[in-house]
Amino acid sequence: MKTAKRKILVTMLIVMVTAVMLPMTVNASSVPGKVKSLKCTARTYSSISLKWSKTTRAKGYKVYRLSGNTYTCIKKTTSTSYKNTGLSESKTYLYKVRAYNGRNTAGIRAR
Repeated sequence: MKTAKRKILVTMLIVMVTAVMLPMTVNASSVPGKVKSLKCTARTYSSISLKWSKTTRAKGYKVYRLSGNTYTCIKKTTSTSYKNTGLSESKTYLYKVRAYNGRNTAGIRAR
């Protein structure tokens, strides 16, 4: 009887250690598709329009603009387009658009 209990305890210990040591995985079906076909078009000297294709498994999109060395989220939308206004005429702007669905995101960068 003691041997049976010992085997059960050892088996439980192995299962617990294995569960802790295994890396966390993300189910591919929960990650939204990457944003594709991002197009940036200057509309005026102080505005630019961004358009992209709809992605799979996305609840919405986050538009980021480079500010210094960091991309900052400037808009959260469910649309596949965004018009950024109030821009300086002789400055270059870099953008990222990332699809999100709650927990996971996917993205692309454009200039």
